[in-house]
Amino acid sequence: MGLATSTWEVKATGLGVLELETKPRSEVLARMGHASKTLVEKKGADCVLLGCAGMTDMVRACEKAVTAEMNGGGEAERRVNIIDGVEVGVHFLVALVRAKLRTSNIGVYRSADESRKARQGDRHGFESCAQKASLEDGMCSLVCGL
Repeated sequence: MGLATSTWEVKATGLGVLELETKPRSEVLARMGHASKTLVEKKGADCVLLGCAGMTDMVRACEKAVTAEMNGGGEAERRVNIIDGVEVGVHFLVALVRAKLRTSNIGVYRSADESRKARQGDRHGFESCAQKASLEDGMCSLVCGL
């Protein structure tokens, strides 16, 4: 479970969650673009997942930074997906509702008491290295891989 086997790199932007709104917009977008570009150029990412709901409106800035670099270098156009987890999550939830699916009451979705016992003290219950890194850094991160 988790993204550990498909995650290549976690790149911190150096911005805390609140700074996404309090820092000058140009600085925030420049950092987002730089982080995306670094993941693509130096790590070979073909997909960048925005790691914070506060980044929802920054997809276009990341796409622009990545596309400008690739197409400006004379290379054949290469597609890099910039994924906003909030947008994807909403579409996923809509699909679940349309399919008339309900939450199971076994496994991961059993009662809270049973779940706590099953986690045996893992205070976060996170599986993926990306989630752990983002939590430990206290910074908004971009995750590449998938």
